[in-house]
Amino acid sequence: MKVGDLVVALYDEERGIICSGLVVECTDRKCRVLWGSESHPLGWWPNNSLKVIHEGFFARVTTK
Repeated sequence: MKVGDLVVALYDEERGIICSGLVVECTDRKCRVLWGSESHPLGWWPNNSLKVIHEGFFARVTTK
């Protein structure tokens, strides 16, 4: 899992809740995810509780 991936929470998927999120930061064990729901919550989630649905959806852009 890396910055820019689109993910879903496994627990939400099991309950039939459809909400994807964008990984905005990662450590070895968790990722900070901006969720695509009405309130756009942002929080840390254990990597093993997330599933990547699209890799590198947003590429990190750098300028010189």
